[in-house]
Formats: sequence, structure tokens, C-alpha cells
Amino acid sequence: MCDPFGNYLVQKLVALAPTHHKNLIWLRIQADVPKIAVDQHGTRSLQRLVDCIDDDVQIAVFGNSIRNCVVALILDLNGNHVIQKILNDRVDLLATSFSFVVDSICNDMVRVATHRHGCCVLQRCLKSCGNSQFHQLALQIMANCQLLMADQFGNYVVQHLVSYGDSGVNSHLALQAAANLVNLSTQKFSSNVVERLLRLDRSIALPLVKELCRPEILAVLVQDQYGNYVVQTAIDVADDEHRLMMAELVRPLLVTVKNTPFGRRIQIKLETAMRQGRVGHGTQSAIQFQGQNMGQNMGQNVGQNMGQNMAQNMGQNMGQNMGQRLNQTLYQSTGSKQSQFQSEISGFQGFQGYQPQASQVSQASQASQPQFQIPPPAQTLAFTPLSTGSSTFSQIPHSSTNESPFQRSLSQSSASNPGLHYHSSSGSIDPVTPLLTPSYVLSNTSSSYFALKGPSLPPFGHGFSSSSHMSPGLGLDLDDGMGNLSLGSWK
Repeated sequence: MCDPFGNYLVQKLVALAPTHHKNLIWLRIQADVPKIAVDQHGTRSLQRLVDCIDDDVQIAVFGNSIRNCVVALILDLNGNHVIQKILNDRVDLLATSFSFVVDSICNDMVRVATHRHGCCVLQRCLKSCGNSQFHQLALQIMANCQLLMADQFGNYVVQHLVSYGDSGVNSHLALQAAANLVNLSTQKFSSNVVERLLRLDRSIALPLVKELCRPEILAVLVQDQYGNYVVQTAIDVADDEHRLMMAELVRPLLVTVKNTPFGRRIQIKLETAMRQGRVGHGTQSAIQFQGQNMGQNMGQNVGQNMGQNMAQNMGQNMGQNMGQRLNQTLYQSTGSKQSQFQSEISGFQGFQGYQPQASQVSQASQASQPQFQIPPPAQTLAFTPLSTGSSTFSQIPHSSTNESPFQRSLSQSSASNPGLHYHSSSGSIDPVTPLLTPSYVLSNTSSSYFALKGPSLPPFGHGFSSSSHMSPGLGLDLDDGMGNLSLGSWK
């Protein structure tokens, strides 16, 4: 019977065997029934054997085998299924030959009701037993109801009793709950039982509703993560008189819990009762006023957070986009003449670009230097800016014709001569073209270098002008209108 494969043979044999053969099987295993019942495979064979009982000899042998170990079997992972087989399929035997099962449960009620498997067996027993046995079990449950209500498994037994109990049993449970309402309503498992009792007939739930109308109790429950559900249920099921009383008591409490999820749930519940005409006019106005205040406060908080986040995101995106555009379009090599630059730079003097606000300048000056990861094209000099300006450039393209080797070491320009210096090792200067206005070309000269001076490039400047500095090489200065903004230099 306990073999992984042999148990299937026994189950088939029992189903086909005549009564006298089954009697012999029961007599053969009577000393080992408890051991077989708790075995993973044996429990299946034994349940099949219980199904096929058809003689008093079999009943007597089975009953004597488990009489002294009913509770042990109920609490066992496999053994509890043998007891449930009696409760489910052999109810005819429960009131007579197997009444000791109910007696054993009643004698050890707390242990059975608070056990994972025991609570399931007890619920099945409440459903299957007759009236006398039901009241026998109900008396023991009521005697320990407060302990069972707070238990993770026992609370299901009490709720099951409420479902099948009569008015006398449920009234007693409601009185017991009302006597310790705050503790039971603020616990995870017992609060479910209190809600179940509140949904009973109003005459039964009245003691609970009256207790909930006490200001000191309501003040605690409104702010509790479990108790607030009890208050919501009470608002739903109470009569008009007690609902109005609770609404009047809850109204001043909403100020203290307006920013909590609990307060918002109760607010919604009261508004629902108001729409259905179950709350007085004065209380309706007060609830509406509290709801408006709560909505305004929540709206202000959400608006401030959204505004801050949007401003930060817009600032970051603008900085990145402008920096990328400047990085891609600042300079490129050309073969144009100095005369072209000098003849057209005068037209560039009147350029009016982006005018920033003072707050934007101050914010941008404090921003960290953005980094742009743009792969350099062929034949470019990679430039890594050294200063902390708001606009930085990661590369300077140069011409691809008649170029001499360049010294590519980068050093920060001094305070007296800031700029981007573009030198060749042979002393000649390669022409550079600013792409912001492609027609303006820097001249090719070895005795001086030209720079774009004036307020800095967009988004912080509004114009450019030309000047020369007596220094070998070619360079570019960026000025913010209040002093040079040095980005680095080439040597």
C-alpha cells in the first residue's frame, strides 16, 4: 500500500474485491493504519479503502485504528486527507460510528483551528456535520473567538462559522468583537472578521456600529492601515442615523489624514454616500469643502513636482541639443582668402542672435560641462575643452589639402591670452571657416591670428567681430560680454 507502484494495485484490488475479502484486508492492516495514513502513497490506498467500506467489521476496525490519533492525522500533510474523506464521502458514518472525530476536534480546538491543515478540516467539518455537532463545534469556537479572529488560519474558521451560523451564534460573535473592537480592527486578520460581522443583519451588527460611533475609537481607526477598511464598511452598512453620526465624527478627522491613502479612501466613501443621499445636507457641504481642500493641496503638490521636472528636462534637452549643433557646425577647413573674410566680416557685426534671460545665464553658468560622444570624421583634430563653459566643442575639422604635420598637444590657455590656438609646426596657418555663417573665412597668415570676439556664441551671445593678436598661429576666442570664456588651446 505504501509502494509508489504497488498502491495502484491495492486500489484496483479493493474496488473489485468482495466484502469478505475487504474484511480480511482491514484485519490485516489494522495495526498499521496510522502509519499508512501519513505515507505519501499509502494515504491514497487507505482513502480508496474507506470509500469502499460496506460492512460493520470494516467500520469497527477502521474506527478503532484512528480513534486515538485523530488530531495527529488532521495536522499531517497526508493524514488530513483521510479524515476529510470521512467528512466528504462518508457523512453517514460521522454522526454515529465516527462521532469521536468531532469530539477530538472540540477537545483540542485552538490547536486544530490555528493550524494550516487543521483549519481546512474544521471548515469541512462545520459544513458536513449535523445540527448537534455543529453547535458543539460552535460553542468551542465562540469560547476562543478573539484568539482565533487574530490568527492567520483561525480567522477563516470564525468567518466560516459566521457564514453557516444562526442569529444566536452570530450575535454572540458580534458582542465579543465589540468588546475589543480597536485591537481586532487594527490587526490584519481579525479586521476581516469584523468587516464580515458588520455585513450581517443590522440588528446583529448594531453593537459594532455603536462602538464605531465613539469618537475615541473612530479617531484611531481612521488613521490605521487596517482599521480604515472597517470604517468604510461601517459607512456602507449603517442605518441613516448612525451613518450621519459617523460622518459628523469623521469630518474633522479628514484634516489630519488628508495626505494619507487612508483619508482619501474614507473621503471617497463619504462622497459616495452623499451622492446617494444618505448623508445630511450640512455634512455634505462639509465633506465637499474638505474634498476641495484635499484636491487643491494634491493638485498644488503635483503641479510643483511636474513643473520642476519639466524645467529640469527642458534645460537638459536644450543644453544637449544646442551643444550638439554647435559641436557639429562650428569650424571647417577651406581655401578662401583673407580678403574674403575681411570684406564680409563687417556684415557680420550687426548680427543679432539669441538673447537669454538673466536667470538662464546664471543657471547655465552653474551647469556642469556636457559631454558629447560624436565619432570624429577622417582627418580631424580632436579637441577636448578644458574650461567649464556652457557650450563645448569636441572636434575642429581642418582642410585636407597641403597640410603639414600638426602638434596635437592640448594645454589650457592662460588668463591673459585665452582662445583656441591653431598652429602648424612649419609656421604656416591653415584656413578655418566658422560654419555658423559659412561665408566668413579666417585668413591665412603666419604673423598673426584672427579671433571671433564679442559676446559668446548662442545660446549666450548676440554677435561676432574680428580682431588680430600678435602671436604665431591661428586661434579662436569666445567671449561672454563680461570677459573671455576660454575653452582651451592648440599648440
